Amino acid sequence: RVLTTHVPGSPYGPARAEFCACVARLVNATSSASSQGSSGEPRQSVPTLLLADLNFPEKAIRPLLQRAIRPLHLSFAPIPYPTNLCQGSLLPKRIDSIAALSEKDCMEVKALEPEDVLQGLGAVVELLKSRSMDLAPAAQEEIRTDIEESETTEKEKRHREKALEAKMKFQEAAKAEKEAKKEKREKAFQAR
Repeated sequence: RVLTTHVPGSPYGPARAEFCACVARLVNATSSASSQGSSGEPRQSVPTLLLADLNFPEKAIRPLLQRAIRPLHLSFAPIPYPTNLCQGSLLPKRIDSIAALSEKDCMEVKALEPEDVLQGLGAVVELLKSRSMDLAPAAQEEIRTDIEESETTEKEKRHREKALEAKMKFQEAAKAEKEAKKEKREKAFQAR
């Protein structure tokens, strides 16, 4: 099975969690529907290849996806070159992913070399890698190896919740200040 997707990139939006839940439903539905073959023996789930513009680095999606599809094996292909440009800074980044989901480590996933995608792309990739903080030469070896599986800790979850709460409080305070200024202007106008 091949899954392709484009996940919206809103940092505080629900897209990453919804995507992982959708993958889990699909994988679990297939696993339970095919849990026994005609001879009564358990069947394996369908190996799944994920080709996705996740709009987030692998490190931001891996823990959510791993938790959602447990106990299946998850393997991301290391992609040693940028796949996108940040709109604000025009710095290169890597937000596209290739991954395999299966009961066993039965599929090897690998990114194409730049020249296999488009002739002459290698020179462009080298230029982009030189401008990318994540893909600078010091980080190349780390990128080429598969990133270890990780869990989002409770501490990280609380930190994100506090950051979101602080952002909401800041927005509310800014809104209240704006309304107070507007009210002050209206009173000054009425006083004239």
